[in-house]
Amino acid sequence: YPIIDYNSVEYNFLRKIVFDFLYTSIEKVSDVSVLKVLEEENTYLIIGKSKMQKIVFETNLHMS
Repeated sequence: YPIIDYNSVEYNFLRKIVFDFLYTSIEKVSDVSVLKVLEEENTYLIIGKSKMQKIVFETNLHMS
């Protein structure tokens, strides 16, 4: 899976989620990576030394 730079403008929507993960899992920034899951649309993995979190963004295509 490709590593994502969550500090880039393209992926800044992940920043709050990553920092929430850092806070709740008591991980260091340097020990955390964010990966893009290519097989699943809008899906990312936040991986630390002791924990991992899968993030899935749902898209709502129903417009009135």
